[in-house]
Amino acid sequence: INASLNTYSDYKLPSTVQVAYNNGSTGYEKVFWQPSNIDTSKVGSFNFLGTVQGFNKKVNLKVNISNLYSNINDINMT
Repeated sequence: INASLNTYSDYKLPSTVQVAYNNGSTGYEKVFWQPSNIDTSKVGSFNFLGTVQGFNKKVNLKVNISNLYSNINDINMT
């Protein structure tokens, strides 16, 4: 799972993820992330490992945070 956002965004890690069951159907299950929260004041790429009950592999979430003000070239005071 990938997410991209700007610094200081109001972002919460997903509480559920879509899963595929053995019978071919799909649904949503609760996921528990490590670490469990995100600091959007920091620029960079951050990885979170999720655990879904009954699934023996980890879910990976990569969040890319860009500087909200990186596209400002100059400020003129008037």
